[in-house]
Amino acid sequence: MAGVRPITGFVPRAIGLVAALALPAQALLAAGSGDPAGPPLYPPGYRLGPIALPAPGGRHAVGRRQFELARADGTPLPVIAWYPAGKPSTPRAPYFTAAQRRVTAPALARTFRWPATMLDDLGARATHAGEDAPIARGRFPLVVFSHGFLMYPQQNSALMERLAAAGYVVLSVAHPGDAADIPSSRGPLPTALATIADDPDPEASDAFWNAPDLATQKTLLGGLWRAPRMRHMAARLQVWRDDVGVVAAAATGTTPSPLPRAIKAAVRPGGYAYAGMSFGGSTSASACSRDRRCKAAINLDGIEFDRDLYNRAIGKPLLLIQSDWTAYPNAGPVGQRFTSYDLAYERWATAGRTADIHRYRLAGIRHMGMTDLILAPRGPARDRLVGTIDGAPATEAINAITLAFLDRYLGHRPASLSVAAARNPVLEAHRAGDGG
Repeated sequence: MAGVRPITGFVPRAIGLVAALALPAQALLAAGSGDPAGPPLYPPGYRLGPIALPAPGGRHAVGRRQFELARADGTPLPVIAWYPAGKPSTPRAPYFTAAQRRVTAPALARTFRWPATMLDDLGARATHAGEDAPIARGRFPLVVFSHGFLMYPQQNSALMERLAAAGYVVLSVAHPGDAADIPSSRGPLPTALATIADDPDPEASDAFWNAPDLATQKTLLGGLWRAPRMRHMAARLQVWRDDVGVVAAAATGTTPSPLPRAIKAAVRPGGYAYAGMSFGGSTSASACSRDRRCKAAINLDGIEFDRDLYNRAIGKPLLLIQSDWTAYPNAGPVGQRFTSYDLAYERWATAGRTADIHRYRLAGIRHMGMTDLILAPRGPARDRLVGTIDGAPATEAINAITLAFLDRYLGHRPASLSVAAARNPVLEAHRAGDGG
C-alpha cells in the first residue's frame, strides 16, 4: 500500500463503510483498525473467537459447491453455490477451504491491518452445508450475490444457508481484484489496491456528507459526483455489473456454460434476484435496474454508486437494510434522522411512497456486522468492529426479512415483511425523507 496517501475529511464521516470507496486508508478505518498511521486496535494473536453459524431451518438440507466461470477477458470468476440438497450430507463444508485459509484469510488481515490470527476460529469451522451434496429434485428461484469491497464470497454464509434451506439457489461470485485474494485455477487472484487521484476539491465531498438536511444534500449531489473517487467507483460498478450478469446468464441461459449441469438444471426458468452487501449491495440495485429479467434486488448497507438511481425510481422491488446510522457514522455524522441513502431509488417528489421499496435500519450494528463476523462472541474489540448487538438476533433479523422479501417478490409465496420485522424488533422501518 505504499504511496497511498491517508485520506482526510471525508473518511472519518464515512468510517462505517468498508466497501464505500476503493481506498485502502478508508477500508482500514472502516474495519476498525483506527488511524492507518497509528497502532492497531487488536493485540498480536487476537482472534474474533469461535463463530457458530445458526441452524438454517427450512424444509431442505443444504449443499455447497465451488466452481469457476470467466469474464470476457478470460479472468476466472470463482463462484460458490448454496442450494437445496436432497438429504443431509457429510462431510460438512468448512467455512474456508484449505486454499482459502492459505490465501484469502491472510489477505484480509493484510488489507484491514488485522492480526494474522484474526479469522482462525472462523476459517476452520464446519458449516451446515454438505460439500458437493446431491441437489434436491425440482426447480428453484435464483439469487446472485456480491460480497463487499475487499471481502470474500462466503462472507454471508449464514444467510446463504438459510435461503438454500428455504428453497433458493444462491450463487455468490468473487470479484477478482476488488476482493480479498482468491484461489483460482490460475493461481491466487490478488487484491488490486489502486492509488486514486487526489480530489482537487475535497470540500465538495465534505460538504455533502456533513449536510444538515436532505434538502441541502440534494443541492450538493452534483459536486459529489464530480469527485475523482466517486467516478472511480462508478467505473468499478460497471465491472461488477458485468460479473453478476455473467453468473445470471450462465445459470439461466440456453447456451452451454461452465456452470455445473446439476445446478443449472435446478434453477427455475424466468427471473431472478440480485443481492449483495456494501459495494455488492450497490451493484445489486444497479444491475437489477438495468436487467429486464431481474425481479428484485437486496442491498445490505451499500451506498449507491450508480448516479442514475438518484431522484429516479429503480423500477424493481428493493430491500435496503442499513447499519445503525443513529449510533455509528454511516454516510454522515452520527445521530441524523435522515440518511443520504434516502436520495436513491425513488423520485424525490414522492420519496417514501413507493410500496415495493422496503427500507430498514438494524439497531446496534456497524457496517462490518452485516456479515458472518457479527456472530463472534461479544467483547470490546469485537464490538468496535461489528457493533454492540448480539450476533444471534442480528443474523436472524437479516435472514428473516431477506427471506420474506424474496418469498414475496421472487418465490411466489405469500409473505409479509411487516410481520417479519415485528418478530425482529431490532429492525426499524424507515421511509425516504423521514426527518429530512
